[in-house]
Amino acid sequence: MSQEASPIVRRKFRKMKHLPQSAALTVAATIAHLKNEVETLKGNGINQYVEEGDAKVKKELKAIQLSYLSQRTEAEYIDTKGDDHVEANTALFDMVKEEHPEFTCDHTGAHHANLGTENSLNLFCNLVRSLKIGTTGSDGNPTVLLEKSTGEHAEKAAKLPGGFSTAYESVATGTYSKVMQDRCVYGFTKGAKFASECTAPAATLNAKVNNLMTKLFPDDVAQSEGVHVLFNWNAHSLFSYHTDVKSTVTVIVNLSAAKSSFFIAGKEEAIYNEPGDAFVLPSAAWHRSGIAERRTVKVAFFFNLVKKEKVVALTQAPAVSLPTPPALPLTPNPEQRKNLEQYLKDSELKAAEQALDEALDEVPMAPVKETGSGRMEIDADNGAENKATGDEIPEGEKATPSGSADDAAEPPVEETPVEEKGSGRISDAQMFGTGGR
Repeated sequence: MSQEASPIVRRKFRKMKHLPQSAALTVAATIAHLKNEVETLKGNGINQYVEEGDAKVKKELKAIQLSYLSQRTEAEYIDTKGDDHVEANTALFDMVKEEHPEFTCDHTGAHHANLGTENSLNLFCNLVRSLKIGTTGSDGNPTVLLEKSTGEHAEKAAKLPGGFSTAYESVATGTYSKVMQDRCVYGFTKGAKFASECTAPAATLNAKVNNLMTKLFPDDVAQSEGVHVLFNWNAHSLFSYHTDVKSTVTVIVNLSAAKSSFFIAGKEEAIYNEPGDAFVLPSAAWHRSGIAERRTVKVAFFFNLVKKEKVVALTQAPAVSLPTPPALPLTPNPEQRKNLEQYLKDSELKAAEQALDEALDEVPMAPVKETGSGRMEIDADNGAENKATGDEIPEGEKATPSGSADDAAEPPVEETPVEEKGSGRISDAQMFGTGGR
């Protein structure tokens, strides 16, 4: 006897798989927790967890989050107040206020903004999905690589190893381990590389950060000096008091639905409450990390500022004068080739005429005078000796205008002035045509 099948009841939310919970899981187990939570979030649809206005998540999101990832990452800070850096920070903020009046900050010492909750959550999910377990490291735990986005060619995806090129030991841990830091910090040399290699939401976030920089520093051009992706499940991505020495401005954006914070010495705690929360601060300000839930993922953008008038001066600098003729396109068209040939012929003729004139100027000429017979006699000093002796200049040696009697009979040739319009010389505009440069 067959039973009638009961209708399938679809659940609005997926259930989390049961995963082990302990004070500190292994690397592989922590990554598994992150991926499991992300798949649930993506499966249910991120947009339904975002409040209207795109700056806050709904309370329903907390119900599907794993409790282990909601716990704080264990961190140890030797210096929690940063009293030794307060004086330097005070002088720095006075200078920033004077040079950049549009840059405003609150009691935290940083400028706060939200750059979009939904896009930030999407990027959070994509980055966690991109984490790949690699070979076993020297401490017995597997390495963790970040797979770059490659569009349609996923099989050729490159995997980015983590960590800094040199050990960065200013971290909130009792014992530093470079291999552990390599599992939770990933760097990109420019914002454009981060935007192109970390999926479309990364490009959107990069554009929003650039727009924020333009708003806060309207007289400057912000040049990217790098991007760091920080996975705060491990304290090697939480830092003690430091400054960002290779940049002028630092922008830190929280991507996850997790609470975390940081401190600027002498200021109040700056808290990230929502995905998309961003803080902008002078890179030279002494600051440190604070608390962070294990699911926390942040992106730090670093910029140098260049005054716009300097950039404009470089782009509008006059072209360097080059010997004529000006450079032609690599493959001139027939009209340009013809004009160039005419230009070169005229240039050779002009050079030859100039050389002849210079040669004639160097030949000494005796002054002569014209007689009534049409012949010319040597005048003054050159003929003085002959006149004094009474000797006449032999007939064959008497000068004529061209050196012979026949030539003297010919009328002088008048030079016709050359009309510039019909001279045949090619101007630059004729040589290259309209728009040829």
